[in-house]
Amino acid sequence: NDYEEKYCRGTDCAIRHLDIPNMYVPQHSDIDALPRMLAFIKDSKKFLYIKQVSIAHILNNQRDMRYITELENALKRKVEVKLLFIDVDSEVAMMRSFCEHTHSNKEPKVATYDTFKNFKKKDGTKLRHSLPMYDDTNNAIEAARALQNLHLNHLQFKIYYAAPDGAIILNENFALFEPLHYGAKSLRKNANGAKILSGEMPHIEFKRCDDDSENRGHGYEVIKSNFEFVWNHLSKYI
Repeated sequence: NDYEEKYCRGTDCAIRHLDIPNMYVPQHSDIDALPRMLAFIKDSKKFLYIKQVSIAHILNNQRDMRYITELENALKRKVEVKLLFIDVDSEVAMMRSFCEHTHSNKEPKVATYDTFKNFKKKDGTKLRHSLPMYDDTNNAIEAARALQNLHLNHLQFKIYYAAPDGAIILNENFALFEPLHYGAKSLRKNANGAKILSGEMPHIEFKRCDDDSENRGHGYEVIKSNFEFVWNHLSKYI
């Protein structure tokens, strides 16, 4: 038909056009892309940029210490490492926390986002300060700070207040991208067993391409530009 003739390129052609060597499909209890993330860290020679929500599965993963070990090895190789954590007190972080709490169906139930922002538990502490994102992010930042004290010249980290549009990890050759969103079918558990809003969408890997022609998708460059824009304009040192 007319659509197929004019627009339908086919899966294989579209993937080749966008320089996508692989996709990683979420599993029942974890992210299938985790082994690939470990390889990203190991293979980095020039730089390693990570923009996620908490980065806890790399910096504070008590079940598997290989991630933080390989990150420190990269720093020892003088790889430039930049980390972007979500600002847990930003509006976008509070919205995401509200979404996670609502999807988890845990008590206390909070009907609206405006109520959630300042909702206090019986002990007087804010509910959002006891939720996974808050603890995961702050613990991961402390781990990053400890690494920075050992490798001051090669590790930088900031907190961002931009909308968490995607989880990104990239080095000089590849970029891994997971779209972030407010939807959930079955929340996965983090390393501490708490349910979090992540890991249900495929991780898409893009390869850096030296071909500047309009026939290429340039996905890698777009993802790198995303990281650099947030780093330069929508984040701050702490």
